[in-house]
Amino acid sequence: MYLAEFIDGLRTEHGYSVYQLAQKANIPENTLKYIFKRQNYPNFYSIQRICEAFEMTASEFFLYDTALAKFSKAEIELLHDFERLTPESKVLLRELVKHMK
Repeated sequence: MYLAEFIDGLRTEHGYSVYQLAQKANIPENTLKYIFKRQNYPNFYSIQRICEAFEMTASEFFLYDTALAKFSKAEIELLHDFERLTPESKVLLRELVKHMK
């Protein structure tokens, strides 16, 4: 169950104990323990709450988890910011980046 390892890795990356993650996600600590022991698979509600604790959307969570190239949270945020730019701004930003190399 790769999902349990992935969530536990994010927990460690953020410096949370299992208890702290449970508090931040507003889910029972035992729910997380069962997930980590592979005795329970997280439902969508639990995943959504865990995502909120890590300050990421469910789509970011699954993108981060399944992307061929592993993106950091900052890189994912940058991609989302880029998506919100106007077409003209995207062209200007690409030109700026070319000159930064």
